Order: sequence, then structure tokens, then C-alpha cells
Amino acid sequence: MILLYISVNSSSCRKARLWFNDHHISFTEHNVTSEGISRKQLLRIMGKTVNGTSDILCTRSNAYKSLKIRVNNLSFNDFVSLICRIPELLKTPIILTNDSIQIGFNQDEIRSFIPHNIRAEEIMDLERKSVV
Repeated sequence: MILLYISVNSSSCRKARLWFNDHHISFTEHNVTSEGISRKQLLRIMGKTVNGTSDILCTRSNAYKSLKIRVNNLSFNDFVSLICRIPELLKTPIILTNDSIQIGFNQDEIRSFIPHNIRAEEIMDLERKSVV
């Protein structure tokens, strides 16, 4: 199952949603702006990141710029609590499956969420067209 974590007014989130809809790939959407994010959800996301906190922290957001604290000085638990309290600090979209994660929208990387059998069919179609 694909989980798509989005935020309001994000063009990247709109692109990700549109991409999944255009490719007829089902997903569950979770709006972190209106619904928030639980500690459990956040820990699952962070467990799949390569660089931990720096992968998910949106330093360009207004929420980050208005912070009166240095995030780098926070303990891990304090960081998690901060994100749960202010989910606008998350980079979005976050696309999560049992096996993988993508943070942000990347037209090439998102193709990894196309089921293997469909990708194989697309490759076979391309091979047939190149033979003709």
C-alpha cells in the first residue's frame, strides 16, 4: 500500500497525486496540515530515510524560518515532538510503502512506484516498437 503524505498549497504534492491518478495507482492520502502526524507515523517515515532528520525537515518553510530554536541542537525525541506539534516543518510529499520512501516529487524516481508487472509490459511495448 502506498501512503502519500501531503500538505496544503504544495505544487509538488499536487503533482504526486496527479501522477498516481494518471497511472491508475491506488494510494492513501494523509494531509499533515489538516490531520497532523502521529509519533508512530513519523517514526515509520524516519526509519526509512537515509539521512534521518535532514531528509524530512523543510528548512525553506515559513514554519521553520519562524522557529526561535536551533533544530540541530534538539535531541531526537525533542525533534520528533516538534514535528508532531508543527507538521508544516515536514518536506512533502512523502511517498511511503513497506519497502521504500520518496521525499519530494521527482518525475523519474516516482516511477519506482509503478508495479513491476506494469513496468515490464511498458518495456516490452517499447522493445516491440523499436523492432518495427
